[in-house]
Amino acid sequence: MTVSSRTTVSVYLPFPSAWRRVALAFAVSAAITFAQEPSTFQKVCTNIRYGVDAVGTPVVMASCPKSDRKAQVESYVALRGFHNKEGRLSAGPGASTFQRTCTGMKLEVRKDDGAVLLWASCPKTSGEQVETSIVVWDVHADSSGQLHHRVPGNDKVTPPVKRL
Repeated sequence: MTVSSRTTVSVYLPFPSAWRRVALAFAVSAAITFAQEPSTFQKVCTNIRYGVDAVGTPVVMASCPKSDRKAQVESYVALRGFHNKEGRLSAGPGASTFQRTCTGMKLEVRKDDGAVLLWASCPKTSGEQVETSIVVWDVHADSSGQLHHRVPGNDKVTPPVKRL
């Protein structure tokens, strides 16, 4: 929804004024938390792949250049907030859970627009397997070649131990 400077938006919250302020603050905070930007690491990094760290957390792995462009650094960052919802990958809060039920995970850089896709085969509750994908947002490489995910808490992972 686009709101111009001439438009007034009124929201009725059936709470006492103190609760109204808390509810509004929560709504604004949630909107800010889930704002997404396209990933940019794929523009400078190579050998982009899916992996799993030592404790089972799914990670993005890539070879990324330092700012001097003379050296490549092996870098990784956690894929947090991805879930299997009835055979489809979805994004939401918290640690990822899709890796518990899905198989065949891989990352792909889409040729037409450069978006990074996470692919997996995930089961529905009926047991039917569904090939599914979702865009990976907000992953960026810094000047030292390290990958970062701009969602708080996503940068702390143990070293990856296996590729799938």
